[in-house]
Amino acid sequence: MTQIAEQSPNKLVLRQNYVSFGRVFREILVTGIGVGFLLWTGPAKLNCQRIEPTQVTCQLSKPGWLGLGVWQNTPIRNLQAVELTTNVDDGVFYQVLLQTSEGEVPLREYKTSGLDNTQESVDRINTFLKDPTANRLSIAQVDWLQWSGLLPGMFFLVGINALYVSLLSIRSKLIESYCIDQTQNRLTYQYGSLWRQRQEHYDFSDIHRVILDVDPWAKVRLFVEMRSGELLCLCGQAHPSVKSPWEGAEWQQVQPIADEVSRRVYRPWQLALGFGQTWIDKYVAPNPYAKGIAQWLRANVQSSKVWVFDRSAHCIISQDSNTVKTYTLSDFVDVQVQLTPTRRLVPKEDSDGDKFYDVNYQIVLVLTSKRQVAIQYYSSREYNWEPESGKQATAQVRAEETAQRIRQYVRKD
Repeated sequence: MTQIAEQSPNKLVLRQNYVSFGRVFREILVTGIGVGFLLWTGPAKLNCQRIEPTQVTCQLSKPGWLGLGVWQNTPIRNLQAVELTTNVDDGVFYQVLLQTSEGEVPLREYKTSGLDNTQESVDRINTFLKDPTANRLSIAQVDWLQWSGLLPGMFFLVGINALYVSLLSIRSKLIESYCIDQTQNRLTYQYGSLWRQRQEHYDFSDIHRVILDVDPWAKVRLFVEMRSGELLCLCGQAHPSVKSPWEGAEWQQVQPIADEVSRRVYRPWQLALGFGQTWIDKYVAPNPYAKGIAQWLRANVQSSKVWVFDRSAHCIISQDSNTVKTYTLSDFVDVQVQLTPTRRLVPKEDSDGDKFYDVNYQIVLVLTSKRQVAIQYYSSREYNWEPESGKQATAQVRAEETAQRIRQYVRKD
């Protein structure tokens, strides 16, 4: 979310961080914890060497509790035999005991219910002891408790993935700021990472208009459009390099910033619906890293036209890729919220068998000629909801909120 970083009589600085550096630090910490678990958790290892035909010395290496701490090394000077013990207590558990001249040494501290791997270790040790021509033996035994120590190693994978999302997928743009300097009549756009910063400068005369856009989720973004057609999103995440560019902000957060920006650049802000579609077509769709995002946005953003309400010019402009239509504000009567007439409210079931409704509403512009024009569509999936319940669907709430914004803008003195 964009915040006012500096505000003075002649200067306004807005800054939005696409990545919280506290979050990045936590992800690095999580990754480090995962690396530690992966490095320090391992199997108990038995390495044996035949000194004489009847004398075998071994080195037993064990990790600490759940792999934490340093490895423990136990020398075995004379391995004489191996024994497999069975304990029946709430189940059958097995343990391998190494018989030495100094007593018994357990291959693992804990008993296990797995016989296959345990029996294989016993057979290999016995074969080695009985074969005077065999010189070396190496066995690795992993206790299930030691394996559980590997589970926190998932921290490593989770941390790496989170770091990728935070750092790599957004490429170089971690920070963006906008400085409006009235002493120089200039808007400075600064972006980059901790290692590289870039700046672009625009004179106030380069600014065509300031747009406050309301999307089908009733979220808001603040755009500045240059006469060259270039767009800057001053408020509300809409950058194509961000993983989820369709996260707008609340009206109460953006509208005061829009008022301040408009006052300083001498351009009254205009209210728009569907202006974000222009952003998708210009910046998101051509980005090779955002193809999936662009497809999702086009599938979910139903508005194909851009509607701009311009109080200063006393007009309403409807624009698509081919045509531009203009209405005067005197043609405006009201905006109404209606169920989409081509969509019936029919109950459906999801994959879990839960009942839901696909609810679709539209905002209709009512003109003095009694003509009605649908200007934006809203959809929501409703569970635990019935058409006759009197409870408003999410789509209706969003549509009513946007319709109220239009009425307040058009009818403001």
